Amino acid sequence: YKVTHEFSNAEVELLKSVAESLSVVMKTMDRLSTLQTRAMEAKRTRRVQILSRGLAHALRARTLVILSTANSLKKSYADDGIEASCDLFSQEAEKIEQLLNSLDSFASDSSELCNVHGLLNAFIDLNSTLFADKKISLQKDFDRSLVSAWQRRTELMFAIDTIINNAFNAMEDVGGKVHVATRKLDENRMSIEISDSGGGVSEDHLAFLFNWPEPDITGGPNIHGVGLPMSRELLSEIGGSISVSNVESGLLVAIEIPYISHSNGS
Repeated sequence: YKVTHEFSNAEVELLKSVAESLSVVMKTMDRLSTLQTRAMEAKRTRRVQILSRGLAHALRARTLVILSTANSLKKSYADDGIEASCDLFSQEAEKIEQLLNSLDSFASDSSELCNVHGLLNAFIDLNSTLFADKKISLQKDFDRSLVSAWQRRTELMFAIDTIINNAFNAMEDVGGKVHVATRKLDENRMSIEISDSGGGVSEDHLAFLFNWPEPDITGGPNIHGVGLPMSRELLSEIGGSISVSNVESGLLVAIEIPYISHSNGS
């Protein structure tokens, strides 16, 4: 077909950004497919399911940028012969959306139950040497009435791992303390509170910690990762919630979850 419109430099750069975004999406999808195959063979499927869900959300946002830009260009230059190119972008974006839907389906399996205190103790034991080397103390205060509280392992494990790693990163160079506490809220709900002395987060940033990073076609950096947004999504699947607040010299992350009383918990 014949293109009669002469693109400006800004329009050329925009088209380049769309093409680069599409390339990133397709390369990431190929990489994810390889990871899924390897993980299944190694019987680590659930770990990849979490990764799949997080990547699906992030890639879906980028795909929407591609689709929106293509539609905008098509409307702006409807008579200039670029409809076919815009339609191609739209068709590819819709194919990617179908693949992302399949990832969401792949990631929907449930996980096994675990003892909540047992999981928290495992994290504390696992990180004790690393934290001690950086002069970070790990303290715990567990509600004894919750000794037999159980919940799904994968969802809770991802959230706890994210919070503890964030606390470590905040204090790695200065030392400090992390305090992990549990508290019974009622007959079937409990809280897990993890606080640190890492200086906290600015109030402006605090409001966006649970937002998924938005794609930036200009190449600018995101202000945070996907750990907390992913934690909130996973916890919501088990009827839980997560919140953050600044306290004294650090950050407090509070998780509220329902629990199952299990006679084998100890």
